[in-house]
Amino acid sequence: MNDSSERPAFRLNVSTWVRDVSHGFIPDGPWRLPGWLIALGLWLVLATSGLGGGQTQAQGYARYFPETGHYASGFFLFFWETHGNIEVFGLPITEAYVSPTTGRTTQYFERARFELTELDGRPYVALGRLGAEWSEGRSFRTTPPVADCPHWHYFPQTQHIVQYGFKEIWETRGGERIFGLPLSEEIGEMLPDGTHRTVQYFERARFEYRPEYPPGQRVFLANLGRRMAPPELQAPLPPTAAPGTLPPGWQAPLLVSWEPVAPAVQPVAASLAPAAGTGTETATDTVLGQVIHLHHRLPSSEHAFVMPLAAPSGSSFTLMAGGYHPDEAVAAWVTTPQGEHRSLDSAAIQMDRSGIVQVRVDSEGLADGVYTVVAEGMTSKQVSSAAFEVTGAFRAGPGTPRPPNVNGQATPTEGGIGTVFQVRGQGLLPNEAAEFWMTNPAGAYTLLPDPSHADGQGRIGYEPVLDIVAGPDLGPGVYGFHFRGTTSGRRVDVYVTLVH
Repeated sequence: MNDSSERPAFRLNVSTWVRDVSHGFIPDGPWRLPGWLIALGLWLVLATSGLGGGQTQAQGYARYFPETGHYASGFFLFFWETHGNIEVFGLPITEAYVSPTTGRTTQYFERARFELTELDGRPYVALGRLGAEWSEGRSFRTTPPVADCPHWHYFPQTQHIVQYGFKEIWETRGGERIFGLPLSEEIGEMLPDGTHRTVQYFERARFEYRPEYPPGQRVFLANLGRRMAPPELQAPLPPTAAPGTLPPGWQAPLLVSWEPVAPAVQPVAASLAPAAGTGTETATDTVLGQVIHLHHRLPSSEHAFVMPLAAPSGSSFTLMAGGYHPDEAVAAWVTTPQGEHRSLDSAAIQMDRSGIVQVRVDSEGLADGVYTVVAEGMTSKQVSSAAFEVTGAFRAGPGTPRPPNVNGQATPTEGGIGTVFQVRGQGLLPNEAAEFWMTNPAGAYTLLPDPSHADGQGRIGYEPVLDIVAGPDLGPGVYGFHFRGTTSGRRVDVYVTLVH
């Protein structure tokens, strides 16, 4: 058996697995994170002190499970919902955290471990090899090849057979993607509850046969996650706690989005710099992320979003949406501000193996205005859409005056490549969820789909600290980091200037 105890880590750099959006695509779940996540060399380092802190991994929704006192959110929740939910994975028994042994964003469920990793250079969600780890050190007898039939299947890769009820569950609940290959034949084993059961080990699971149950309900998946998750992470959170709250010393993941838009950088006149604290800004009279309602007035379907929400003509916009059949054809089009429908070439559409689609829109030649990108599955009839705005209002290249901060500060306020900018904010409600968006010098306005959370004193960037390290590919100009409390409506706006 494998001892799964893990020692707490201190520091996280989440930029190492990010790629340019032209090469990235969403994973089987949670969603594969393309290059709008911390692209252009923007590195975010999350360092936790002994106090711990509440941050959540990206994607736009969260769910608290009172049965275990833990959240699943964003990408992990989406994967859980679309790949078997409680029946296959059980309930979440930890928050998402950074594994100190692998450096991956990790979360345990009763019967699985979700890990954010890479596949072919792209971020990807893998399932931990719980069956292999739990049976580590054991030797299982192999079986000579036999011809397949409706009742059993022989796996030459591991020289084992899966048959009857175990075969049915393996084939109908996810196959190799979810359970991995068989590591043993059916064997007898004494379980911790004192009962003797027929079991079979797979790379990511253990199947158990319980004949006392009715037909069709006799195959159980072992709660290996319960046995292998760090005990201190399994303590339940109260419903009022922020998602991602961890015990002292454990490190929470922080995923931040950034769109690699690369039009020519243009200075912005000083008269365009917004006044702080008006609270009534609109997209026509402000820049640098000060607009409060831009991302509220650009609607999208459930489980669909677009990155960035606004950028100049010539930028790439990417729609991501779920709920499709993995092998179906998808049609996509853009609706212009005048109501005209423009079909998109199939080369702009990519499908994930779990039925999540990515549609890329090249806005070269598009006039300023609000557009909607739509994706329709030809078999599932699933329709997803999200709006984006083509605008140069948020450009902030060299020479742009840095606007006043609102309820926050950065230290330092200006620096070159390699500078560590400490971003801090105050004035939100304790543990309040907060929208988080950013603007860059090229004019991209990018909303993080999942909210951040203030700490117990209503602060951002203190516990844990939020340090921004300027990577070598970042362009010069003004960068804005913006938070808005979802309950209070209070704002934190912090600006830094990168110089070359």
